[in-house]
Amino acid sequence: MFRITSSIVFPIARVVETYTEYEPTSHQMAEDVAQDYLRAALEEQLRNSTTRGNILSEQFTFRTEPGLYSAVLTAECYERIDVLRKVDLADTAGRLYLTRQLVLDEVG
Repeated sequence: MFRITSSIVFPIARVVETYTEYEPTSHQMAEDVAQDYLRAALEEQLRNSTTRGNILSEQFTFRTEPGLYSAVLTAECYERIDVLRKVDLADTAGRLYLTRQLVLDEVG
């Protein structure tokens, strides 16, 4: 925000982006080493992003193409996405709050 006077404010933001040039290089890596490396990196990212739940299942897919290894990690997770907060009943002023819980059963 850019303030001109105490009552006049403009919604202006300054964004600085820095680009660094690099020279692409090629490295040789054995397929089994690449597969282990990619699996570990994807699993670490999954565990770091699942903070309030459990990982139910994972499926790792690894492909090779000329000059390229690619990996996909598909996961089924259960994660709590609700937000808990206290409600002071004195602040409800006669209003009634209804809370519903959605439960999804496993199919199969």
